[in-house]
Amino acid sequence: MCKGYGRLLVLLSVVLAVAQSAPAADPLVAWWQLDDGAGDVAVDSSGNGLDGTITDANWVSPGYDDTGFCLEMDRAGYVDLGNPDVLNFGAGDWTITAWIVTTITGTDDADKGTIFANGGDWGGGIRCTLCVSEVDDGVLTLTCDDDSTKVQATAVTPVNDGEWHLVAGLRGGTVIRVAIDGVMEGENNVAASYNLSGMSQHNAYVGVITDHRDATLKKMYAGLIDEVRVYDVALSETKIAGLMEGIAPSFVKAEAPNPADGDVTVVTPLLQWTAGSTALFHDVYFGTAPDLGPDDLVQARSPMTLYYHVAGLTPGMTYYWRVDEIESDMTTVHTGDVWTFTAQPYTANVPTPADGENEASADPNLVLAWLAGREAVEHHVYFGSNFDDVNDGAAGADQGTLTETSLVLPQALAPLTTYYWRVDETAADGTVRPGDVWSFSTFSAVEDFESYTDDIDAGEAIFQTWIDGIENGTGSYVGYEFADNGTFGETATVHDGGQSMPLDYNNVIPPYYSEASRTWTSPQNFAAGGADTLVLYARGNSGNALESLYVALEDTAMRVGVAVRTDALPTRTWARLAIPLSVFSDAGVNVAAIRTMYVGLGDRDAPTPGGAGLIFVDDIRLTLPGPAQ
Repeated sequence: MCKGYGRLLVLLSVVLAVAQSAPAADPLVAWWQLDDGAGDVAVDSSGNGLDGTITDANWVSPGYDDTGFCLEMDRAGYVDLGNPDVLNFGAGDWTITAWIVTTITGTDDADKGTIFANGGDWGGGIRCTLCVSEVDDGVLTLTCDDDSTKVQATAVTPVNDGEWHLVAGLRGGTVIRVAIDGVMEGENNVAASYNLSGMSQHNAYVGVITDHRDATLKKMYAGLIDEVRVYDVALSETKIAGLMEGIAPSFVKAEAPNPADGDVTVVTPLLQWTAGSTALFHDVYFGTAPDLGPDDLVQARSPMTLYYHVAGLTPGMTYYWRVDEIESDMTTVHTGDVWTFTAQPYTANVPTPADGENEASADPNLVLAWLAGREAVEHHVYFGSNFDDVNDGAAGADQGTLTETSLVLPQALAPLTTYYWRVDETAADGTVRPGDVWSFSTFSAVEDFESYTDDIDAGEAIFQTWIDGIENGTGSYVGYEFADNGTFGETATVHDGGQSMPLDYNNVIPPYYSEASRTWTSPQNFAAGGADTLVLYARGNSGNALESLYVALEDTAMRVGVAVRTDALPTRTWARLAIPLSVFSDAGVNVAAIRTMYVGLGDRDAPTPGGAGLIFVDDIRLTLPGPAQ
């Protein structure tokens, strides 16, 4: 037997051994979606029948993804999961994930909030507890202990800010970890002597843990909980990050591509990945278009989790690749995701602001940034409002040569103006590679909510400009009670700058719609400078009732046009509402003579009883025509 063939047999035997010892294709143990909306049963959607019993918790809508339901607990509610053997994990690998909203503070037992626990608190077998404020205000911890010792992993970022967070606790081998919003933040080693196996004497719970001495409930959670999952494997950071986007982890598909999906700095044509849990062989597809077909199969039935593209890469070319996983029966194939990367070009690339961007700030100190071209050691920058000057490298556009890949523009730019720029790359041997001419346009601010103060006597409070239900009779309330929040404006949840407008709405009572309005003393020409779009940023709040959001403009002739958004505002991100000015002009409004702007919730033309909640509004702008919205 030749040496090469012998090595192949050894490799195949290792691959077979790995495949035979791989975890099950679906290691999901339990999944409480908490989307039932009524009743006292938390249904297990994993198919394993681990339904829980809900006590003293309230159903609240919407959930973490602005749809469905979640559970609200207030130091009383919890879900009793019983004591099934599959939830008595400890010594093996496992993961707990949940979406939460909380404002828990303090570190005393009465202040701590248990998200998930299997087993009692000290004594009676194993305990694994995912908790808020175990060691510090608002900090996430994972604690594993036996009858005499314990080990704890502690996160860094507080989660008690009243926002939705995806939290996770997991064990892989001898290490326990905690993750927040898809990022691993803390870990600790579990000593081999710890007794983290065996049957617990206490039930598992969502929202509480029992005291081992008398089975009383303690460390009760306060806040919202949604989408609780338990796996019998340690999820990777990539899989947890996928859950952030609502993507359930797959264990049979190839994952963790290297180069990473979307990488634009690739030089070496070596592709690697992590195999699916049941894979024996791998088919690799590679090409220059996303619709990879049979002609793009470059490596078939390979036992290795790597592929080297011998032909090399063309600088600047975008490539697509896919790995299909083949099980031991040689017929079951799990089609992989299509990944992409770009071979690093010789020219400057990936500009910021992006090429064609139409919402750049006109304020001073705008930063132009880019990724360096391959082999570049210096960067010659041209910038100006005239395309020909930049394209021709005219002296008036010359910004000089830099060694760094960014340039700060100290001067203020003109609003609603298009600017052009280019970066020429110089290699060590003196070769100059001219860059493409990029462009961006600045916006014109209508309202950024930054100028308002808490000085009512000076007329600078936010509700003195944005008139709410106290004066207009609708269900709106602008700003916070000063004594409750310390300031009238919102200073934590902002899109840009340091302040946004909190707008409380209540459509439960007449007139069944809520709006705030701003009236200008002189007419505003929204179409000036060629603007064609009104942009507004808005964000929802946990527990909001679904109501349509509308923006209305009224001209000096009292003609009103209304634009309506009917879906729920996201609670974890800002929604960008881009409204063509034609929506208002088509309704008869003269957009060159705007007197009043309205922002409201409900149906102002045909109001009906609705719900209540709180939204945040920020950065109302006018923009030039730009990329497709």
